[in-house]
Amino acid sequence: MGTVYGKFKNDAVVAAQYLEKARTIDPKSEDVYLNLGIVYSILQQNDLAIEMMRKVVVINPQNKNNLSNLELLLRTMGRMKEADEIKSKR
Repeated sequence: MGTVYGKFKNDAVVAAQYLEKARTIDPKSEDVYLNLGIVYSILQQNDLAIEMMRKVVVINPQNKNNLSNLELLLRTMGRMKEADEIKSKR
């Protein structure tokens, strides 16, 4: 439901609510954290977005889409050293 609200209804707030509920059900889901990172980024809750994206790195360090998103967000926030570290993992 979180993905549906995010992609098709353009309601990031409701998407985040559903994804947070999904996270309680499956706290090891790479997809849930990936989508939460994107939704929190859209909502400009950047610290939460980074936290979610870093959890994806723990679950699957090879997820290049997530690494790109995380690097971009860190650069946007002016956190170049952290962004460079993420880039080196790709």
